Amino acid sequence: MRKIKTYFSALCIIISLFFANGCSDLSQFQDDIADLQNRVTALETLCKNLNNNIDAVQTIATAMQNGNYITSVTPVMYNGEEIGYTISFVKGDPITIYHGEGGNIPGIGVRKDVDDLWYWTINSEWLLDSNGQRVKASGTDGTDGITPRLKIEDGYWFVTMDEGVSWTKLGQATGDKGADGDSFFKSVSEDDTHVYFTLANGSVLALQKAQAGSIKMALGSYIPVIESREVRIYYKSLFAVYDVYRYQVMVEGKIGKPYPRFWSFTPSSSDSGKSYEVRFSLVDDDGSIITSKTTSIKCLPSPSFSDKNILVMGASVYSTGSIAREMSRQLTQTGGNPSGYGLSGINFIGRLTGSLATDIHQEATGGWSWYNFTRNSDDNPFYIPSEGRVDFKYYSQQYCNSAPIDVLCIEHGWNSLTTNVAIVESVIKPFLRQYHKDYPNGVIVLGGLQPPSQKGGLGTDYGSSSEWNWLTVMRNVMDYNNEVDIICQDAEFRSYVYYWAACEMFDCENAYPTSEIPSSLRTDETEVIETNGLHPTVERRLQLADSGVLAICNALSQ
Repeated sequence: MRKIKTYFSALCIIISLFFANGCSDLSQFQDDIADLQNRVTALETLCKNLNNNIDAVQTIATAMQNGNYITSVTPVMYNGEEIGYTISFVKGDPITIYHGEGGNIPGIGVRKDVDDLWYWTINSEWLLDSNGQRVKASGTDGTDGITPRLKIEDGYWFVTMDEGVSWTKLGQATGDKGADGDSFFKSVSEDDTHVYFTLANGSVLALQKAQAGSIKMALGSYIPVIESREVRIYYKSLFAVYDVYRYQVMVEGKIGKPYPRFWSFTPSSSDSGKSYEVRFSLVDDDGSIITSKTTSIKCLPSPSFSDKNILVMGASVYSTGSIAREMSRQLTQTGGNPSGYGLSGINFIGRLTGSLATDIHQEATGGWSWYNFTRNSDDNPFYIPSEGRVDFKYYSQQYCNSAPIDVLCIEHGWNSLTTNVAIVESVIKPFLRQYHKDYPNGVIVLGGLQPPSQKGGLGTDYGSSSEWNWLTVMRNVMDYNNEVDIICQDAEFRSYVYYWAACEMFDCENAYPTSEIPSSLRTDETEVIETNGLHPTVERRLQLADSGVLAICNALSQ
């Protein structure tokens, strides 16, 4: 944009008067020069911000036209003051809008006409091109809308609609109101479903948030791994989308190898003590990131702790005892697959031994939820009715020969899944606090939930239920697992509560029991369906033991 002629001419006049007066008032001259320079800079900044906001309005109008969604609204701060917002979308690059006060600015806006398309307006009237036609703000049929551009020259606003080939004079840019005005965004507000952009001319653009229908994702803030032991993070277990393979899962980081179904990493001894950031993104065919999270891969050396008592708590998935038994094997024995660590003095304690023939103790009862382990009931082994509270030392006295509970492994959210958010403050956190009060030096390993069966298991168990269809359950699993991660990162709990990546490392596509049924009622051909919604086969549920061992080693390495 050319220098603003009005102020340049005034500057020349002041300079000539200064020399004519024999340099009698140097300080006044310097003040006048500084004032003019500041006003020129203010006008240039104003014009730049207005053109930026014209781009922003066009992006918003196009997003409304094409069904795009907003993913976030972030304030832009400068010297502690909010000067605008950055708006991010499901598809396309983010935009930044700026706000302020005052100024003689053109009333540029957009309005939808009867043809359901968005057009530019000027002072609430249609902005017309040289042929007298309305100017489209949003593109159609693969074409872009026209982007007006503003400039200030000789104290007036000018607009072009042909990239500066021709300019049309608008109103005065300077005057009594000064030149430090703002964009034509009057306000930006939002509710649970939409973001509302109110322009200075009073028109309101309402753009839907992506949260209402976006794909939910769960990934712990960190994932512990141990040297020489391969870990896999399965894409299907990260996203609440029925067919994750219709998208691309993009993995970005300095370590590991991405494959079609999972990301794999085997740390070496040189990785011990290091952490690496790895980002997992679900990407659409046009390259737009739909949802994305970054985790820290925390590399641990081979474990060397000893003399620890471990209590595993769960519900029906754990009630057979197979998971606790496999965790014990990996920690106390050598050999096997994966190879055990041969640690000494590791005892699994608890009142129950499971339905399998095993002497590995635990605390797991089918059908139990967080409420069962915290409320006053005759069969709650942790509850002291006389004191009206949970007491872990009381439990140990009754069922563990008063052995201290050094590690408490908890994974029993399935039976309280539909109310998981409500119970965090009232049930889960008080339970964790009481353990820490009873065993200040103990640690808790807090697990998320593995993804449910997608190939018929939920239907077999729960029938035609809106509450137990796969997508609803998977979204609830994502919510629950994110709550678990938040607790583990909370300043109150992070010194003794550690994340158990039960979901991320679970291959849910090859985990649940199956049977063959006729593919139709008129054929001998068969198809395979899964026959249980939440309970993997005994062999496959050992994946939960694998991730649990990593979580225990992480908690005891601190």
